[in-house]
Amino acid sequence: MFNDSLSVINKSAKLVLQELKNDPKYSAELSLVEKYCENACMNTMMSMKKFWNRSTSVISHLSYRAANVLFRYENDIPVDLKILDLALCQLTSRAVDITFLLYYSANQRMRNDRWNDLIDEYYKGLSVDCSVTVIPTKDWIKGELCSLSHMFLFHSVAYLPFQIKKEEDLKNNKCKSEEMSSKCDVKLDLSETMIDVNDKILGVVGLSEMTDVFKDAIDRGFFRSYEQILE
Repeated sequence: MFNDSLSVINKSAKLVLQELKNDPKYSAELSLVEKYCENACMNTMMSMKKFWNRSTSVISHLSYRAANVLFRYENDIPVDLKILDLALCQLTSRAVDITFLLYYSANQRMRNDRWNDLIDEYYKGLSVDCSVTVIPTKDWIKGELCSLSHMFLFHSVAYLPFQIKKEEDLKNNKCKSEEMSSKCDVKLDLSETMIDVNDKILGVVGLSEMTDVFKDAIDRGFFRSYEQILE
């Protein structure tokens, strides 16, 4: 399973790189991103291990996306939530979960409009939940995000095609979330894993969204820290 997942990451890297080559705006950064994509699998594996035992590490979810959060509503207002799928939790950089949320569960328009708002809300929550512990400043968190996010990009977006395809399938079946269990005619092949499906649709579904992620990371200067690592 792990090797299959790395194969998907490697194929995704090649497709994203080709899309960037077609956009003159990113020609100056192309060689750096190309080196990053060549080492996509290694960058993903290292991102999971590099920050053990750091004094600033936190317990991270490692799959913090919209599909793993359930909300309870009252009068159409969310009043409570539960977080699912905690199997991958480990001690690592706080940049993992922030990057995953901003690049897996937010589109480019939301990143453009609400990037700082989302980080501010994360900081507020951290301040309340960790009131007994000394926590970093908001600027320190933003700095860590800027310097480390490049390590988590493929971990964040490798399965965007699968997520988008699933959402499209549900939309085409005109399913409402509360009716899914009994009333929707959603055809699922239980013999196919997420990797199987992702491999089939790679390059057909979600490529523009994956490319948007890398363009956004370049525009925000997230690859400059990767350049320092290479030096």
